[in-house]
Amino acid sequence: MIQRERLDGLMEQFSDNNVTLYKDYKNARKLIDRAGGGSSTPPSTPPTPV
Repeated sequence: MIQRERLDGLMEQFSDNNVTLYKDYKNARKLIDRAGGGSSTPPSTPPTPV
């Protein structure tokens, strides 16, 4: 993935100079990585509104 290969690597330069930016970026990436994981079972279909 482009983001992992390039952007994550570029963000390393901020790990010492701009700690807040780096930490916030890493925390946001954790949320994206968790949400991006697929599941083996498809989601259930919501009921049709009446």
